[in-house]
Amino acid sequence: MTHRQGQVLDFLIAHWGRVGAPPTIRDICNAMGWKSTNAATNILLKLEGLGFIERRGSRRYRSIFVVRPKGCCPACGHALGVKP
Repeated sequence: MTHRQGQVLDFLIAHWGRVGAPPTIRDICNAMGWKSTNAATNILLKLEGLGFIERRGSRRYRSIFVVRPKGCCPACGHALGVKP
């Protein structure tokens, strides 16, 4: 997991805690200071591929769910290193 991916995952968890619902792509962009939604979409795809999130409902609005906390390795459950 890269540093930026970790920041987005932290935001997803915090947003759920504050709002009680998943953020939109635009919410993520605003929080990260991005103008384009492509950056958020690409990071979400990577986090999904790593098994940290699921996107339910055929990629619909607010379909992002955190399924594994940051630092948990998908294969063995050990902590993952974060790339700078």
